[in-house]
Order: sequence, then C-alpha cells, then structure tokens
Amino acid sequence: MHPYRAMSISAETVSGAWMMQTVAGGGFATVRDRVPLDHGLTVGREAMFGQVVLDHPNVSRRHAAFEIVDGTIVLRDLGGTNGTYVNGERLRSARLLVQGDRIDIGPFQLTFDGTALTRVGRVGNVELVVRGVSYDVRCRQADGLPRRILHGANLRVLPSEFVAIIGANGSGKSTLMNIMAGRLLPSEGTVLLNDRDLHANFQALKQDIAFVPQQDVLHEQLTLRQALDYTAQLRLPPDTTVEQRNAAVNDAARSVDLHDRLDQRIGALSGGQKKCASLASEILNRPSLLLLDEVTSGLDESTDWQIMRLLRRLADDGVTIVVVTHTLANVTEFCDKVICMGRGGQLTFVGAPSEVLEFFSVHRLGEVFDRTEELGAECWRARFEADVSATINLPTAAEPHGSVRCPAWRHPRDPAFATLLRVMRQTAILLHRNTTLLLSDRRTLVMAAAQSVLIGGLMGYAFGNFGTGQERVNAENALLLLLCLSAIWLGCNAASKDIVGELAIYRRENDINLSTAAFILAKYLVSCVFTVLQLAVVYVLVAALAAGIPGDRLQQFMLLTIGAMAGTAMGLVISAFANTRDQATTIVPLALVPQLILAGVLVPKLPDLATTVAKIAVSRLLADRSDEVGVHQCQGTNPNNECTHRHVDEHDCGAGRLRSRNCRRARIDLFADRLPGDADAPREAWPLCLSLSARNAGLTGLIHTADVSAAPGGMLELSAEARAVTTSGLSEPSRYRRFRQGRNVQADQCDPAS
Repeated sequence: MHPYRAMSISAETVSGAWMMQTVAGGGFATVRDRVPLDHGLTVGREAMFGQVVLDHPNVSRRHAAFEIVDGTIVLRDLGGTNGTYVNGERLRSARLLVQGDRIDIGPFQLTFDGTALTRVGRVGNVELVVRGVSYDVRCRQADGLPRRILHGANLRVLPSEFVAIIGANGSGKSTLMNIMAGRLLPSEGTVLLNDRDLHANFQALKQDIAFVPQQDVLHEQLTLRQALDYTAQLRLPPDTTVEQRNAAVNDAARSVDLHDRLDQRIGALSGGQKKCASLASEILNRPSLLLLDEVTSGLDESTDWQIMRLLRRLADDGVTIVVVTHTLANVTEFCDKVICMGRGGQLTFVGAPSEVLEFFSVHRLGEVFDRTEELGAECWRARFEADVSATINLPTAAEPHGSVRCPAWRHPRDPAFATLLRVMRQTAILLHRNTTLLLSDRRTLVMAAAQSVLIGGLMGYAFGNFGTGQERVNAENALLLLLCLSAIWLGCNAASKDIVGELAIYRRENDINLSTAAFILAKYLVSCVFTVLQLAVVYVLVAALAAGIPGDRLQQFMLLTIGAMAGTAMGLVISAFANTRDQATTIVPLALVPQLILAGVLVPKLPDLATTVAKIAVSRLLADRSDEVGVHQCQGTNPNNECTHRHVDEHDCGAGRLRSRNCRRARIDLFADRLPGDADAPREAWPLCLSLSARNAGLTGLIHTADVSAAPGGMLELSAEARAVTTSGLSEPSRYRRFRQGRNVQADQCDPAS
C-alpha cells in the first residue's frame, strides 16, 4: 500500500454530503464527488475536522481553503508547494469564484457550479488527444524557410494504456514525444489532456506528468536511497514527514524492483538498473501520465523485457504510459497500442500490435520500416486515414475550445514571500545534496588537495628570497599577482563544469518545481567554500615557505577570498553558456588570460581601450588593492633615527609611515615623514623618500633626496631627470611636477606646472 493511501478517509466521514456517482464516457469510468459549499471548508492531504481529503503526495497537508464571505465563495491558497490553480493560472491571493471556474490541486480538478464543487481525479483517468500537431524548425538553407519535421499528427491515448511509438531515425518520434510531454510547443495543432489544452495549462498540469529522457538523470556518486530522498524533498510538500518520505522512497524502489539496491551507489548499478532508478525518481509523486524517450536504448533483450514488464505493471495500476523505443521484441507482448511514424514526420498508423501487422501485411514489427519505405510514408498515411476501422484511435472533430492555438506558455508569478520561502527551502536541500556529492567524489577531493599543495609549495619555494631594492619590489608585486590569479583560477576552474555537468538533471527538476535561483545559489555557495579551502592551503604554504607576504596577512587573505568568489562566479557563467564539459574546459583559459594581461603588472603600459577595460577586471582590482595593503610601512626607528622595517633599506627612507595614493593614471607612492622648517637647509637633512610603483607605465626606479629641490612658496620640485622618470607614458606629464609639502598626493592635489 502506498504511504499516502493510509491517510485517506471516505468523503462521508468528512462532511456526510458527498454524492458518489459513476459516469461512463469514452470507454472508461470516472468517479465524480460533489460537495455543497454551504459552509467554509479546507482541502488537503490529511484527514482533519472540516477538511476534504485529496489523497495524493502532490497535495499539501492543508492545501487550500474555501470561505463564505457575504454570500460569495472565496478561495485562498494555504501555501501548498505545488500551488493551487484557477482556470490554469496559479492562485496568488484570495479569489472570488464564479460559476464554471476550474480549480486544479495536484491531480484533482474541482469544478465550481455556483453552489458546490465537483471533483474529478486524473489518477487512472488521463486521456491524451493529439490533434493536427505539426512542428517546424528553422532551416539554414539559402531560402531561410522553416522545415517541417512533424506533419499534422492525430491520435488518441486512452486512460491506463501502454503505448509505444516506433519508426525509423528521423521520423519525428522524439519530437512528437516532447510535444506530448508539454516540453515543446507545436507550430500548429493542440494537445489535450482530459479536454484541456496541455500547453495553455501546463503550469497547472505538469505536476501530474512525468517525463523520463533517454539520458540517465541521476547523480552516480549517490546511493539510490540518497538520490530518491533528495528528489522526494524537492517534489513533495514541505509538510511531508520523514516517515512518509521514507515510505515513498521505499515504495518507488519496490515498484521498479530495486528495493534491495537502495543502499548501493548508482554508478555501480547495471545499465538496466540505472534506467529503473531514473524511472523510480519520476514515480515518487505518483504521476498519472508517464512518457519515456528510448528508455531501453542500448540494453540487451532480457533487460528490455524486464523494463517493459515493469511498465506494463504500472499501466495496470492506472498510469497512462507512452514510450519511444527502437527495441521491438517485446512490444507485441506488453503494449496496448503502437504509433507508427514514417520519414518526414508522417504518422502512418495507430492501433494494436496485431492490427499493425495486418495493416502493413508483415509478420514482424521490424518489417514495418522497410514496408513503409516501399510506398512512402505519405501513401501509408492516406491509407490509414481512409480506414474506417482506424477512427477509434483518432480524435473526434475539433471542439471550439480545443481548436484555439495558445501562442506561448504563461508562467504566472508566485507571491514574493512564498517564492522566497520556496527558494530558501530548495537552496537548503540542494546545499546538502551538493555537499554530499562533493564528499562522495574522493577522486576530485584528492586531486584538489594535490593541486593546492603543488601550487602553494612551488610558489613558496620560488619566492623564498625577495632580494633587495627594486628587485624586492618586483618580487613582491609578482607574488601578489600570482596569488590573485591563483585565487581566480581555483574558483573559475572548479565551478566551470558545475552547471553543464548537471544540465539534464536541472532541466528535469526545473520542469517540475525547481527554482533556478535556488539551483545556482546552492552551486555558488558550495563551490565558494570548496575554493576558499583550497586557497587556504595555498596561502598557508606560501606564507610558510616564501620570504613573506607584503602587508597584513589577514587582509591579503580576505582580498584573495573575494577574488576566489569572483572566479567562482565567472566559472558558473562559463558553465551556464557551455553545452558540454569539454567546451567549459576550453573557455576557462579564454577568461583567465585577459585577467593576467589586464592586471597591469606584466604589461604596465596598456592601450587606451585596454586601460578602460582593466578598470573592471577582477585581477586589476585585486592587484591594486593587494598592493595598497602590501605597501611597506616603517614600523619605527632605532636611536639613530634609522628605519627599522625589514623591507626598506636605510637610504630609502627616514622614520615614519609610508602611504600610497593614486594620481590619475600613474600610481605614485609618496613617502615622507617630516620636512625641515628652513627651506635653505641642506638636502641631505631631508629624510624624504619617493618610491614609484614598478607596476605602472614607465615608473621603474627609486627617486632619492638628491633629485629633490626647494621651490618658492615651500613647494618641492623634482629635477628634470626625475620628472622624465615619473612622467613616462603619461598623457599630461606637466601635472606631476609639483607636490604639496608634507602631504600624501591625491588626484585633486596635483598642481599644474607654472
């Protein structure tokens, strides 16, 4: 028994006012429940006082409320995860009901007739009608006209039928399947699910449709139990208890004969068992319509027989099943109906397997393809449509409501607060899943650890001695640059395959209810933490082995952490635009090499356009800020008034604090502790030091006090030779000749030459 079946109670127990009646129609029976709305009531999954029970896992414990306000009926959604829909639109606030309104809650459709609700459940009661469906693709030929790959398909699938779509390659099988699943919008025609336009009402109906693609869509690093449990957490309402969720997982695994494999890694399962595992994840929430695209592709005949038998059992339990298959050995034994497709997207026949053999005058289904080629798909289609006995498998004449073409999907927005809660909940689930995936991938962990140790060890060894003077300045700048680029690269490389590697899984979950924001946020947070841990290993090794890290080490690490987070964001963007993992790997260097060039260290004199672009380059911003943090500071003086900072030679500066400022496009670090009151004092008495950053265009040396002379008005002026050094590569050299006495120079403090 399904775990949710135990919670159901009879309608009479709830209100005593239900009328049960069986209505015949279309060759099947439906059960309609009617309850008068003479008092307020709620609907939900669990039995409680004043509540009508809708027994299905897609229904929340308390899902919606019908209230009587001034003689009118008002409907409110009570926060159900899968939503409440009125006439195909999600309910965002209280809504006044009018006669004829249709309310969708899970697989149940409630119709308001003005005084009461009539319930029709889609469980075991899904009829799918395809009427005049065609599909065009854009053609790259010279005329630019679209090419039609599916031509006016007409068919009908009855409730609980097991239907196979067969045909040669290029006959439009998968295109027809995707349109029937609501994943593809037809160019012409309509698809009706229980007389409702599937594409116009897709948001309301998608919870009751499961689609299994050809590609396996489960994480192979997880055990089957873990994978199914995460799927259950994402799809089932948040008020589902742990016991109910576990029971649903066990029930789904038992349905596909994998109950004894629940604690085995999916990667260790056989090909057929992986197909069954994908199927188990789709039937967790008990869909009424199940569509599978070449689910038995690549499997041996024995495994194909087992999967077809499993699908037959699900159909007998009330699920309507449509499967695309190339393996025909077991179609006759298990399928109720076969849809034959010919080249060019022509539907050539719909009927029972025995009728297919009779219609094409063949002995095996495999001979149908050659037989179709003999006369052409158009000829066989004309014969089929002229066959009076085949009309039972074709839709009836189009009703007015079914002939209207919906131009596009409508995605109604949820209330902001409800959306925020859903995103936060899904983010928490995905964070846990992504962390489990990362910890389960031992190979990735070992490679990441080795990578961090190797990078940190080599950098620390290479910078074991900085040297002195300008050599030291260059070495420290190079070390800071390499640390910044390493942080960006670690983040970008780790995240570049996160999205594209799970694209099939994301699309499947997004088709149900997964928030894109939650998916990306969870990926970003886990990748950031992982990258920062790698960066920490690199940083510790560099700090331990190198001659030192300029500036405050904690501040430098925080800057590198920001760079790693920016690199992770870059990697996710690359992953989102790449179609394959290989493409993502190829794009990563294209994103990182410009960061190296625009940093302004290796190429100090950039063209004007590159200089403009460099202002927003992550590496440039990090390098600038790291250099500011790493500016040498004279921490104090000895009794002889000599600089005691180990990074600064005695003749370079006197006592005092060294600071850096930006002056337009040149970076000038002005180091000054004090100036004598008498301008005529000998220059040797001025403990003044001007240091120019080696990162900037033309600024390659140190300027000593010998290059400084006094000017009228207490100003200081550099000698002509010193000006030539400082102004190399600048657009306005004259603006950098004079500096105010005793101040750190800023852009607005550069005096023009007199």
